Amino acid sequence: SHHCEIIGGRYHDNGLIVENSAAYGLYIEGTDNLIDGCEVDANGGYGIHVYSGAGGADNNVVRRCRVHNNSVTAIFARSGITSQNGTGTLIYSNLIYDEPGEAGIYISSGAVSVKIYHNTVYSNTASGIKLRNACDLTEIINNIVFSNGTNIDRSGDTNTTQSNNVTTDPSFVDGATPPYNFHLQSGSAARNVGTNLQATVPTDYDGVAHDTVPDVGAYE
Repeated sequence: SHHCEIIGGRYHDNGLIVENSAAYGLYIEGTDNLIDGCEVDANGGYGIHVYSGAGGADNNVVRRCRVHNNSVTAIFARSGITSQNGTGTLIYSNLIYDEPGEAGIYISSGAVSVKIYHNTVYSNTASGIKLRNACDLTEIINNIVFSNGTNIDRSGDTNTTQSNNVTTDPSFVDGATPPYNFHLQSGSAARNVGTNLQATVPTDYDGVAHDTVPDVGAYE
């Protein structure tokens, strides 16, 4: 499929009857698709998977989604948002938390030029952001990646750009009680420390315009 838009809604509790590592909340295989403003949770395997076995899962966008508590029954640990075998995936302004599987965001197997911008990635059991298997030209910029097993796990990646991320306590309004309040307190170390990505990410999770020197994470 190509040029499809999935906007809003909750996608949950798929793949729970039989233990199945290939269960999905949302699965994108084609090109130029948009997933926007969705909640994806409590699925048996993957939360959101951008992948084509033949390659060509190109120029897809995942933005302003709340992704959490997937990989419920998977035989193998899966991840909140996964991008494989495609070029130009854009992952921005998402909240990814409490994933018990392999990672909050997982980039692998032939993924090229994936951009991971302005996400809040919190309290995932294994890794917050994980790169492996020769993914190339990944950009990890302006994210909060905190309180994960390993915050940013890079093994097998090439030509990665990693900058202006906060991996220490960002002082959320409420980081104790799910579904959490990931807005930043006034003294947060994540305020006004980002780099300008307005051309690609003009607004935050709430639709508030980013400053030229923005806060990092999903909220301005």
